[in-house]
Amino acid sequence: MHLNQAYLGLDELWRSRLDGLIVTGTEPRAACLRDEPYWGSLTRVLEWAERHTTSTIWSCLAAHAAVLHMDGVERRTLGEKRFGVFACTNASPHPLLAGIADGISIAHSRWNELPQESLTSAGYTMLTRSIEAGVDTFVRAFQPKRDSLRTG
Repeated sequence: MHLNQAYLGLDELWRSRLDGLIVTGTEPRAACLRDEPYWGSLTRVLEWAERHTTSTIWSCLAAHAAVLHMDGVERRTLGEKRFGVFACTNASPHPLLAGIADGISIAHSRWNELPQESLTSAGYTMLTRSIEAGVDTFVRAFQPKRDSLRTG
């Protein structure tokens, strides 16, 4: 009941313009992200967000899907599940890290990782990373794209 009252359906999203959007992941059902049953809907949200938000946060599996769809960055399977709380250090100076001490602890639970070298090659800046867990937080500034039907 609360969800029906507090959240809009996906159809409402297409008619919206948001300052920000946060998209998180789900447990994967397919070995390849492009084979996930929701891939078409998710890529539509990715493309919509690029045109209709000021900022978007892609978390967990959604981050893996976002960089795959937008930049062709493939995730890499780990030999075993990486889970726990890991010490992360600031990898570069960035306004998003203002006031955050170097040496924060971040929880991770995943079977795959995004290679730092692939993200860097695609124009992403590493914000935090861990010697044990690898890439944690990364950003990339996008030039806003405008729909041909939108004016403004």
